[in-house]
Amino acid sequence: MRVAYSIGWLMVVTLFSCSKDKADALRNDPFDIKIINSSARIVLAGGLDISVNGKRLSNGLAGSTTGGGPANPPNPTPYFPTTGKPGNTFFVPQEFFNANGKAVVGIGSGPAVTVDVEDNYHQPLDYYYNLQGDAAEAVVTVVPRPIVKPSRPENILVRLVNLSSDAVAGSSSDETLSLAYANGNAVSAVTSRVAKGKWSEYIELPYGTYEFKVMIDGSARQYPALPPYPMSIQGGDDLTVMDTRLYFTQKRVFQPGGVYTIVTAYDQGKYEDNQTTIKAKVNAFTIITDLSPSANLSYARIQVANAMAETGLQIRIDNNDRADISYGHAGDYTIVTKGTHTVYLQDAAGGFIREEKITVKGGDNFTLWVHPGKDNKGAITTVQNNMSGIINLAENSDGSDGSTAVFDPLTTSAMPLQTRFLNFCTDLPYATFTGKNGATLLPGTTIYPVAAVNIPYGTPPDPGLVPYPYINLAAVWIETYQSQPASVPGNRLYETSPLTSGDFINMPGSLYPNGLPEGEPGVYTVALIGRNNATQKPKLVVIKHNK
Repeated sequence: MRVAYSIGWLMVVTLFSCSKDKADALRNDPFDIKIINSSARIVLAGGLDISVNGKRLSNGLAGSTTGGGPANPPNPTPYFPTTGKPGNTFFVPQEFFNANGKAVVGIGSGPAVTVDVEDNYHQPLDYYYNLQGDAAEAVVTVVPRPIVKPSRPENILVRLVNLSSDAVAGSSSDETLSLAYANGNAVSAVTSRVAKGKWSEYIELPYGTYEFKVMIDGSARQYPALPPYPMSIQGGDDLTVMDTRLYFTQKRVFQPGGVYTIVTAYDQGKYEDNQTTIKAKVNAFTIITDLSPSANLSYARIQVANAMAETGLQIRIDNNDRADISYGHAGDYTIVTKGTHTVYLQDAAGGFIREEKITVKGGDNFTLWVHPGKDNKGAITTVQNNMSGIINLAENSDGSDGSTAVFDPLTTSAMPLQTRFLNFCTDLPYATFTGKNGATLLPGTTIYPVAAVNIPYGTPPDPGLVPYPYINLAAVWIETYQSQPASVPGNRLYETSPLTSGDFINMPGSLYPNGLPEGEPGVYTVALIGRNNATQKPKLVVIKHNK
């Protein structure tokens, strides 16, 4: 199923200043009718039939065998004017509620369920359709949808709802779940150890690009995300994607002011056992938008990477707290407002290095690479990171066909190691990065080998020559060469150790009981740092930018 983002929450926000009859936007559609949404939302009903008070609103066509849509060409209805079926969320139209604010909603068929819903703007309710028991029993779990916003406009709210089923192999009634970051660390005690049929409170986090995971407490196993179309898994109670040892997840940008629910529920349709046509019974998670954020026109994220001082570096952005950054690492992100900001750099002892102005606009994501500079006094190279997940899939090396080939993380199952290459070795005017024995780096999804060839010192490659500066690695073995424009790959830097898949793994090995993968998906930078002379040799470092 594909997550459908609804404008319905807009009407909830207006509660703060408007009465019920002002609380919703009107929806225009090809049927030329106007539908006003209520506060009652049906969730996880994507592709199913919907009726209200005995009136069918969907098209009644049989769903596809893969779930999430009709098997036949779309047959629109006035209430679902695109496909004739609901997406993952559906606000019940206000017209169906009686004087007491009640209506009866029927969801699905075989199994189906009927539920009394309430239009309550003081306490909006979500009605989550899910399967329990032997997965032949359809139930609806009523979950409050509090009228909340982050306390700071640059933050987000997120919570975990556990509606998983015991019908999945290895899942027990006392199983609890915890929300984790991409490295396996728990997000918060609040979103940890959530029992079946329960949900956590919202927690507040800085906005940004996250790859959330749902961990099964007391085990090395996870719940995968629900993919946009069927994928093959190992089978049994091993829900990792076939031959990858990775659970399917999606990195995505959670924008300032957004409110989100991560919900786990039963699915039989989006995963197949061991490359067969047998549909696997799984518990998987979906991200639901509870309050849609507005366009980010105000906030940017800045981090600083230390490619200069082996004894450490101190940085401060404007009046924020000073942060220490060890050599070869990047600090945490600082969220700033659009405009001009001052970056102050000091050595580990507090000695002044330099200060620099940087101007940002809403949505920017910058890494400020601090490196020696040609005068050895310290220089800053500002690099814009592509954290959106939207990736040019052009097959032409100049990217000319990219406008018709775009990777959207919400509509594909790819989990790329999106990797940029930079050269901060002051003794090498150019550096080239290759696979084993000088072979061209193997791209996974895109074909931009020039993104790793003749990378100039102290600056990203010319965007005119390298329109997409990333390689989506399919296998990880990275060697480094001193190159020249007319000599590629050039002379191998044998004393610079190559990078392997282990350098792209951040979760503990204990969370990979079946062996380590060929790196974890994410947004990375590989940088060559240090000197190359008779007594010093450069090294490769890896920075992961998403969390």
